[in-house]
Amino acid sequence: MIKMSEKDGLNAHERARMKALVGWTDEQIDNLSPKMLKFLRRPRSFGIEQYKMIAEVVRSENCSFRLKKGDKFVFGSAGILLPDESTASLCLWAMAPLLPFNYMIYDRLCEELDPNGIFPDHVKCTDVGVACGGFGEVLFKVSCQKESWSLSDVLARKYLAKQKSKKKTRKV
Repeated sequence: MIKMSEKDGLNAHERARMKALVGWTDEQIDNLSPKMLKFLRRPRSFGIEQYKMIAEVVRSENCSFRLKKGDKFVFGSAGILLPDESTASLCLWAMAPLLPFNYMIYDRLCEELDPNGIFPDHVKCTDVGVACGGFGEVLFKVSCQKESWSLSDVLARKYLAKQKSKKKTRKV
C-alpha cells in the first residue's frame, strides 16, 4: 500500500485529531478521497465548527407539533442538532427535508464560499397539509450564522432520551 505523504494527506496533528474525533484508522486516513482531504484542509474561517445552520419557521398551518412562525431548529453545520439553542418541537417530518440543505452548506464551506448562498433556501416539512390528507404544513427558511460551536462539547452532552420509570408492582 502506498502511504500518503504529509504533503498529500493529513499531517500528524490532523491525523491525531481525526482519530480522536471520529475514530478513523491510519488506513482509513490514507485512503481519503481528494475531495475529503480538500474539505478537511479548508481554512479555519470556513470550518464546520465556525457556522450554525438555522431552519426557522416562516409559515405554519395546522401543525400538530405546534410549530409556529419564529420557531427554529439550530444545527452545528456538521448536521448535529443543538437542542439548547432550538425552540421548535422535535419532529422527524419537519427535520427530514433539512438534510439536503446540510449537504449544500458542507459543499459551500469546502469551496470556501459563503454558506448563505444556497439556493433554494426554503423547504416544507414532509406533511402534505389538510387539503391533501395530512395534518398541517410548515415552511422553513434555511440560513447559516457564523458562530463557533464545538463538536466535542456537543457530543460530551450526550442528549439521551429519558428512561421510563419502572412501576413498582405490589405483591399481594
